[in-house]
Amino acid sequence: MAKKIKVSQLEKAIMNCLETYSDEVTTAAKSAVDEISDEALKIVKDHAPTDKRKIKRKGKYKRSLKTRTMYESVTEKKNVIYASGDEYRLTHLLENGHALTKGGRTAPQPHFKYGDDYINKELLKRTIKKIGGK
Repeated sequence: MAKKIKVSQLEKAIMNCLETYSDEVTTAAKSAVDEISDEALKIVKDHAPTDKRKIKRKGKYKRSLKTRTMYESVTEKKNVIYASGDEYRLTHLLENGHALTKGGRTAPQPHFKYGDDYINKELLKRTIKKIGGK
């Protein structure tokens, strides 16, 4: 519904509308970041390597993968997917491969890139959808 205002109050009315819209967009973007990071964590866990023999590790690395908020301010939010506990040491070795004690190298087993690709592809779409776009 239209609202009548005086010309002298036009600036305040426009600024009020823009601030309200900005708050809505920020809230939508932050909730999209949380949702997408949780979904990306599931994707990373699905692609994370496990010991096929089930002798020693028993999925310890996969269970250690978690997500948390690294930084949050009024206008932005950053989440990170990481390996908790002592398992963080394995991340680089698994992603890039490493030398073996008896010679040779292991094949890289990239699993974080799948989550990263998903985030890059999906975050903007989800934010636009939450704001009310198509």
